[in-house]
Amino acid sequence: MTPHEFMRAIIDEYRRARLTGRELPNVRRGRSRAISSRAEEYLAEYLVTSDPTLDLIYVDQPIRLPAGVIGNARTLQRYPDLVLIRNDCVDTLIDLKMDLGWSRNKMRELCQKHTQTVEFFAGQTGKLKDGQTKSEHTYQFSNNLRYFIVVVSGMNITQSKLKSQLDAAILFEPRVRVLVLSNNQHPNSYDLSPEETLRKMKVSDEAFNSLTYG
Repeated sequence: MTPHEFMRAIIDEYRRARLTGRELPNVRRGRSRAISSRAEEYLAEYLVTSDPTLDLIYVDQPIRLPAGVIGNARTLQRYPDLVLIRNDCVDTLIDLKMDLGWSRNKMRELCQKHTQTVEFFAGQTGKLKDGQTKSEHTYQFSNNLRYFIVVVSGMNITQSKLKSQLDAAILFEPRVRVLVLSNNQHPNSYDLSPEETLRKMKVSDEAFNSLTYG
């Protein structure tokens, strides 16, 4: 899967989200379904087909540290959207956002939260549970654990506000980093065809490449 194929998949998913599942003429949606879960799966597909160093990706995977490991009285649990495994080691966590329209002023707060997660989990041994089998797996978390906030589109927010949010995030690099995958045209366009939407979109190969080691 290429970056453009990823973005086309997102465009198509937004369009499907406007429809009901069974296409009945007398059943209409007022609001579209959320597509974030499908977007997580598409991003995982892009990564495993682009990065040969990856062993496994867990999607929507809670991660846990047992009580007492870092002085915590209870089990410490966090909820990254993607967990990347290389050489049987967790080295990357990803928080996926469709755009920043959900919160135009909270990037610093989000980066602080993810920085804390990195500080807690780096170098520790934690547990993940497989969603299909419910079996638990124990993994070492890399000493160089990193957290990406991946934003699919830089639209649905003014460009000045986007810049201010990205500027705030720079303070937390390199352990937490924000990557904006596209700009200029939001993938959820009602006025353009999928082909026109993709043509108007500025896809950032640099951001996509930053996600991979391969």
